[in-house]
Amino acid sequence: MVLDFRDFSEELKMKCNSNKSKINAGIFVLVLSLFFIQGVFAITEVTEIDDYEIEYSYSGADEDDDFTLTVEIKNIGNSDKEEVVFELDPSDPFGVDGDEDWNIGDLAVGESVLETFRIEVDRGTDEGNYDLDFELKDSDDDYKDEFDIEVNSDVSDLIIGDVVSFPLTIVPDEDDLRLRVSIENIGGGDADFVRAKLILPSGFSSSSSYSDISNLGTIKSGQSKTATFYVDTSFDLESGLKNGRIELDYKTDGDKKLETLNFDLPVRGKPLFSISSSSVSPIDVYSGSENSLRIEIINVGEEEGEETSVRVFENSDLPLKFDEKTNFIGTLDKGESGSAVFDFEVDSNAKVSNYLVKVQVRTLSDDNIFVSEYNVPVTVSERERSSRGT
Repeated sequence: MVLDFRDFSEELKMKCNSNKSKINAGIFVLVLSLFFIQGVFAITEVTEIDDYEIEYSYSGADEDDDFTLTVEIKNIGNSDKEEVVFELDPSDPFGVDGDEDWNIGDLAVGESVLETFRIEVDRGTDEGNYDLDFELKDSDDDYKDEFDIEVNSDVSDLIIGDVVSFPLTIVPDEDDLRLRVSIENIGGGDADFVRAKLILPSGFSSSSSYSDISNLGTIKSGQSKTATFYVDTSFDLESGLKNGRIELDYKTDGDKKLETLNFDLPVRGKPLFSISSSSVSPIDVYSGSENSLRIEIINVGEEEGEETSVRVFENSDLPLKFDEKTNFIGTLDKGESGSAVFDFEVDSNAKVSNYLVKVQVRTLSDDNIFVSEYNVPVTVSERERSSRGT
């Protein structure tokens, strides 16, 4: 509970107005100033433990500093208490400068006692609420409880907020996948010169040099900034949760900091195809000949591929003309194979050479279209010349 002196100040103002006294007005200003100097924003809490009422108050609980904790204990029971002892039991981030034990002795009904302690706060403590444990015991009982202490800090505290990928679903065999990682500062101080480096798990790689580094500048207390990275996923990346990390390098409250934050990358399987074989019939391909190209594909992915089709592409450098450019195969389950056959004619002036035919496999899975491309070799040979007998 924060002490609020607004009612008190209003009462003083009313007295000043009623008496029309400059002296009283001066006293009002002086008293009010003293309250501010000594900490208007002191925090006071009251708790009851069996026959005891414990009130504690403090102000200025700051990181890397100490503050005064005032404890008042009152016997609200129906009988006197004997051999009363109060003991602080500090743990991180608190310490006690002086005695932790307060030997109260006997405490009569309705009697209260007051004591102060000097509490130290560790350097580097993040802003927030912490428990300061204590023990209260007498000749009959032993009680354990804690004080809730709110620590202020000029030190930043960086955490990972949202992690969003574009596309939203992370799958194998993808290039230039965009990751947007929100870095939030929940501490009491600013983080300056923030540099975020992405550390990727197996199956992921940076799309290009320095695409795993993002310079964020200053992240003020209570604000956030987004680091953007570009990554590729491998063909054999398996589904499941993968653990990524962000390494943060920055300055806060005059100190350099280096810390690592973890986050999850959920990977979902998809249909993946490889060309298991390709063949030409007739096997000899000459300029002006007519042949067919047979392509065998197999689904090596983790998911079923629906409406699967195979397409071949022609270009000006390829001396092959295909009758039909698309073959429809249908649904291929994991580990299942399918074949596509394309008839083609070789240009009459085709040069003897090895040519690569661009092949595209298109499939559908959970309303997502996946396309993969390959190259299939076709060799145009020189016709054998028949020898004339003599």
